[in-house]
Amino acid sequence: MDDETLSGEGLDGASSPEVAFTSRAIPPARPPPPVRARIGRKIALGLGVVLLLVAARYGLTGRMESPEALFNAALSQHHGARSVVAAGRVSTFMNLLGDTDQDEDYYKLSFAQPNWLCIVQGSRKAETRIACDGKEILVAVPAMDLAAKAPAPKTLAELLKVGGMPMSPIPANLPSALMFLTGTLDPATVKGVVRGTNPAHPEQAKLPTVNGTIPVTVTLENGVVTAWVDPRTQTFRRLDIEVGGGQLVAALGLPMAADLQSLKLLKSSRLSVIATFDTVALNGTLDEKVFTVAPPQGIRAQRFNSLSDLTGDGQDTGETGAVAPHRKGSRPDR
Repeated sequence: MDDETLSGEGLDGASSPEVAFTSRAIPPARPPPPVRARIGRKIALGLGVVLLLVAARYGLTGRMESPEALFNAALSQHHGARSVVAAGRVSTFMNLLGDTDQDEDYYKLSFAQPNWLCIVQGSRKAETRIACDGKEILVAVPAMDLAAKAPAPKTLAELLKVGGMPMSPIPANLPSALMFLTGTLDPATVKGVVRGTNPAHPEQAKLPTVNGTIPVTVTLENGVVTAWVDPRTQTFRRLDIEVGGGQLVAALGLPMAADLQSLKLLKSSRLSVIATFDTVALNGTLDEKVFTVAPPQGIRAQRFNSLSDLTGDGQDTGETGAVAPHRKGSRPDR
């Protein structure tokens, strides 16, 4: 069709400017896509949004697909930290050959490289404080009027062994929250890592999940640990430790009886520890006062050549604490 130029008059009778109109063939409208295609596009768009949200939440890294990578990243993050502060609660249940014991304590760990340590753990009845200022290490239990001092261990491994032993029914050679928080767990003891929780841990089903974390279950030579890892910060937020009867009895150095009754008791024996941390901070600046080794107020400290045997006869240091201990029953992290 040829182009046409039209002209006309305005409302007042005056001639209006000429306006050119071009007449061209209008292409036919496309038919709407089939219903299935429209639904498919919506589904694809929805999945894309979900993937973007997941990517923003966790990061598109191999950690999402590999529980081993997620666990190793967190362990490496804790191991390489200049300092670690963790505060929360620790629930412990032990059935040892028919005798059961259950307790829940508050727990605070302050650690700084190379060998500065403070662990405050206890309940309203009793509190234990282990402190190391790099030169001396102190174990104090005010409720028992006990304070013991010894030279500080020179290596991190020795320090952590001491930190797991005094006034604790759990042997240092069993898995502990301390190993994970300080990243000193020996990778050679790890036998496998899978995503999810441990079905053999009966207490796990009773507890809520930890928001924003991914649980991975780690099988060790001497127990099974479910680590709840925050993928954003690569930190451990909860540790569920389960040790079977045979592993527990062997760690305690108890004899293995072969009679049927003893075997039944052995099978029912177990150690269960659930450590939940409200606060986990790495690489922060810590006050040196946190690591003071002064004995609690009114308690005279005994000195030992080492803290490996607190039942031995120590020498009187002549040092009586003048600083009031942490008030029993309150939270050390508040």
